[in-house]
Formats: sequence, structure tokens, C-alpha cells
Amino acid sequence: MYLNTAVFNIYGDNIVECSRAFHYILEGFKLANISITQEYDLQNITTPKFCIYTDKFRYIFIFIPGTSASRWNKDIYKELVLNNGGPLKEGADAIITRIFSEDSELVLASMEFSAALPAGNNTWQRSGRAYSLTAANIPYFYIVQLGGKEIKKGKDGKSDKFATRLPNPALSLSFTLNTIKKPAPSLIVYDQAPEADSAISDLYSNCYGIDDFSLYLFKLITEENNLHELKNIYNKNVEFLQLRSVDEKGKNFSGKDYKYIFEHKDPYKGLTEVVKERKIPWKKKTATKTFENFPLRNQAPIFRLIDFLSTKSYGIVSKDSLPLTFIPSEHRVEVANYICNQLYIDKVSDEFVKWIYKKEDLAICIINGFKPGGDDSRPDRGLPPFTKMLTNLDILTLMFGPAPPTQWDYLDSDPEKLNKTNGLWQSIFAFSDAILVDSSTRDNNKFVYNAYLKEHWVVQREKKESNTPISYFPKSVGEHDVDTSLHILFTYIGKHFESACNPPGGDWSGVSLLKNNIEYRWTSMYRVSQDGTKRPDHIYQLVYNSTDTLLLIESKGIKNDLLKSKEANVGIGMINYLKNLMARDYTAVKKDGEWKNIHGQMTLDKFLTFSAVAYLFTTDFDNEYTSAAELLVHSNTQLAFALEIKEKNSVMHIFTANTVAYNFAEYLLETMRNSHLPLKIYKPI
Repeated sequence: MYLNTAVFNIYGDNIVECSRAFHYILEGFKLANISITQEYDLQNITTPKFCIYTDKFRYIFIFIPGTSASRWNKDIYKELVLNNGGPLKEGADAIITRIFSEDSELVLASMEFSAALPAGNNTWQRSGRAYSLTAANIPYFYIVQLGGKEIKKGKDGKSDKFATRLPNPALSLSFTLNTIKKPAPSLIVYDQAPEADSAISDLYSNCYGIDDFSLYLFKLITEENNLHELKNIYNKNVEFLQLRSVDEKGKNFSGKDYKYIFEHKDPYKGLTEVVKERKIPWKKKTATKTFENFPLRNQAPIFRLIDFLSTKSYGIVSKDSLPLTFIPSEHRVEVANYICNQLYIDKVSDEFVKWIYKKEDLAICIINGFKPGGDDSRPDRGLPPFTKMLTNLDILTLMFGPAPPTQWDYLDSDPEKLNKTNGLWQSIFAFSDAILVDSSTRDNNKFVYNAYLKEHWVVQREKKESNTPISYFPKSVGEHDVDTSLHILFTYIGKHFESACNPPGGDWSGVSLLKNNIEYRWTSMYRVSQDGTKRPDHIYQLVYNSTDTLLLIESKGIKNDLLKSKEANVGIGMINYLKNLMARDYTAVKKDGEWKNIHGQMTLDKFLTFSAVAYLFTTDFDNEYTSAAELLVHSNTQLAFALEIKEKNSVMHIFTANTVAYNFAEYLLETMRNSHLPLKIYKPI
């Protein structure tokens, strides 16, 4: 009997994010040399439960995959973040909370696992999450791999080239400065990318903070002081900036600049002093397609303003211009004159004029924001919070993208509706002090002004304490539950190797295969599948009949989605995808726990392959049995996993296309007999 029990929820974008967070916790116990035993409870497969036992304590972790507001009995991010002071209803890949009682839940930490390189547009994509979570007093950690490679087409347009890209130093600077200012830290946890060159790995080896992060989580769970680990991670963020200043000598802030900033009694003031002293040139390049629909094209007032800013503003951190710039107080009056007396005469209010002529430093954030079809650009949602985290100044946002015309109407007459229905505008409103808009889709003659102050849209929100207990069975079941059951069955129960897993909200950063206990990894995946191929949602590697075997699975929430014409022959498409991938060199090899940047070839004919589909079981058995047979023919796969979901004691049905597939299903059943989620297999019709 364990008298000391602590219960934790791990909210994840999907089951993989829950597992990743749990993995780091387990690593923390290992690094702390704490002996543990583990148990699991899969009676409710939608929220699987895992227990860690030490000699005195029991720690229970409940995975809650899929955090959309419609899936559970409460709006998770609204209650945990928005109601506790976060300006945006943003979450993270994983959030860990501790449950003290039915109506008492404490958020401990949040984390991001994206393997996408934080450079280019990805630099600021997660800044809204970082700002909002830390404003709600939730520590936010962004795990970033150093030395990752981006796939590019060669000059012939066919061959692949791989270019190493490193995180933009402005991101690390913004996170570190925000950590100093906010009640909770926002820090990057650097790790080595599997495919990193030895030169990169050696240069940044002292920046890697995964062990510190794992120990931080361990001490968070066990209620020990983790300030030492937090300081280590912070110092490694600072060291990364120092090293980047060497790596990009002459282009970035120098090591001396960063030292001055972080040793200043007000680091943000130190930053402005460095920016003014360095006077790094800033210029925003505007693509032709951006202004081609404006009547005056690149001579439209908004683009003339952007060009003018290049003569009156400075870049922050580097010469590689970001879509934001710094206007020193001594130049602000010239910018104000150009806006109010040349470009937008009689199109700005007296209140805006009074604000723009303030004798203070100003940050200007420049947002296109919308794709040609009118959909907003998700990465641009991060630009306003990124600007605030980096500068802590008043922000003027310039918006010139082709937003749907109705949005300009709402901005003018009903900004609260715009705030509630569009994430990009929500971000702009949350962080901007003023907005200047000019777009090819906006009839400026229809509106009195082109500029708005925040008083036009701001609504004071009361901080609400909300403790709705989570119901551990979702009110809406679907693909998340199918993916959860597959991931748990194959990795935790069957102990099979997960080569790749891409549930909703996941990232397909690579595929790994094992050979003689050595892991070979292909990274830098194609974003779009080629004709005749289909990227699998799951790939598992097993040893079946003494042969290395791969199981490729396409999963959906409902069977009808698998019966659509585009899913015809998906089994062949998944195998073709893997063949095409393996026609390229693998980019990394892991031996004895250490990654090396080694290239080489491996062919799929070394493996036995099975393909499958997976979905929720929703009809009576006789109908399911018949329709599963039709689905196997339509998809050209060998197995169909149908999850019959219940609040307790769900069942995984496995339908087979032929005797070979049935024999393989029997093998799977044998490896998963210890599960609380029973498997039932059926011979082909």
C-alpha cells in the first residue's frame, strides 16, 4: 500500500506528445538514480494511465491526447491559460498539471517538441504560445534540435541537397529576455539533431540541455528544488547566443553585445542601447506577387512606408532582416511626419497623431498575414508576440495582406467579433498599440481612417479562476483515439519499434529503421507526397518469423474517410512512399546511444512489409465484418484495425485480407496479450 500518491495529467496535442513528455520524466528519474517500477492501466484507452513506483511514492500520469475545445467537457486552454492571464488561447505540445483534488489542478510546465527548424517563418511561429503561457505563470520550454538539415532541390530541379540551418538567434534572445521579465520562464532546450555534422555538434555541445530539462521535470514531479537545472538551461541559452555571434561574425550582435545586455540592470534597456550603438541596417524585401494587385503596385503608400523605414530604423540582432524593425526615438518624429503628412493625409485620427508623435522608441511589426485565397497565415500569428518578447516596446503593426473584405468591415465596426473568430487578428490585437492597414482587398474610401489605436478594440478581461475537473472520457471520439490505441499497443505493450508516428497535430520529422541494433534515420521529409505515394500515419518495425518486418498504417476517425476515392490503393501508396524515401541516403546513424552524421543506402526489399488501415468500429459486428472486407479490397491493404471504443474495456478488432495476414495478426495478438485492451482477430471471408 502506497500512502504517498501524486496524480498528474499530461495534456498533449496528440498521443505522441503525451509520450514524449512522459519520456523526459522517466529520463529524469534515471538521471537521479531513482529505482522505479512501472505499471499501466488501459481500461480507458482514450486516456491511458501510467504509474511510476519508487520505494515510498506512487506517481500516476494520465495521458489526455487531443486538446481541441470540442473534444472534452472543458475548454482546456481557455481554463489553463486564458483565464489565468494569458492574452491568447494558446497551448503547447504538452502541458503537465498536478491534481490535488477534484476542483484543484495546478499547471506545472509546458513544452514544445517541434522538429521544424526555427528559422525563416518558423522563427516566430511559437512565440504566441511562449508569451501567453508564461503570462499565465506556466513555464514554457521549446526543445530545438541544432544542426538539422533542410531539403532543397539541386540546380537540376531533381536531385536533393541538404543545407544545415541553425535557429535564428533573435528567437533565443526573445525567449531569454521574456524569461527575465515574466513570472515564469520561457527557455529553449537545445539538443543535437541526429543528422548534425560533427563540426556543429562539437561547437554547440555545451549548449545541449536535455539532461537538465529531464532533471528539472523530475524535481518538479517530486517537489524538489529545481532552480539549479533552470539556471543551467538559462545559461545555455546565453551561451548559444555567444557562440552564434562567433559563428556569424560580422552579421550578428557580438558576444560583447550580449554580455552587455544580460548584465544590464534592465536587459531590455540594454538591448535598445546596443541597437542604437550598432546601427545595423534594416531593409524589408517585398516580393512582386505581394504588391501586384495594388493599383500603384510597389508605389502604394504602404510599400513606400516600408521602404522609408529602411532609412530611419535599425535591425535587431542581425543584418538578415526580420519583418520587424526598431525606430529610435530621435527618428520617430520623421516616421510620424511621413505617415501623417505625406502618405495618409486625413486618414489618421487626432488620437493616432498624438500617439505616433510620442518621443519614445518604437517597434514596427510588418505583416502580410494572408494567403492569396484569403486564409490567414498561421506563422504570422507569432510575429506580434515575437516583437513584444524581443523589444518590450510599443508596437505599430503594419498589415497589408489580402484579407477577406468582410474582415476590414469588422475591424472598423466590430473588432470584438474579429477577435473572437480569427487567430491572426487576436494576436495582432493582443500585442499591438496601434495598427495601420492598407490592402488590395480594402476600399480605403469606404472607411474614415487607415489607422486604429488599441482603445478601438481592447476589451478588459477579468481574470477568472476556473477549475472544471476533466472528464477522462471524451465527449467526442475520433482519430485521436485510434492513434492512441495503436501507439500504446505497439510501443508500450508489444514493445515494438516505432519507426514513425504522425497523429493529428504531429510532425513527420523523420523515419527510423533498425538493423543489427543500429538505428538508421532519414530526416528532412518531403512535405507533399509524390504521385502514387501516401505517407503512412504509423510505421512499426517488428521481428516476425525471424524476419525484420514493417507494418504501415493509414488511420482515420471514421471508416467512410478510408472509402473515399483518394484512399483507394493506399496500401500500395504507403509502400511506394517508403521505397522512394529509401532511394535517398539515410542521413544519420545511432549506435551505442550516440548519433552520427553518416550517409548510406538501405533497400526495402530487406524487409517483409504489411499494410493496414485503422478506424473506429461504429456498426454492429455483421455489418462491420462485411464492410471491413470491402475496405481491405478498396485500400489494397492486408489488415484493418477497428477500435470498438467504450469508457471501459474497449476492444481492438483486426480483420484480415488473406491467410498470410491472419497469421501475422496472430503473432501481433501473442505480443500484446498482457494488454487491458483485448485484441480479436478474424479470418478472411
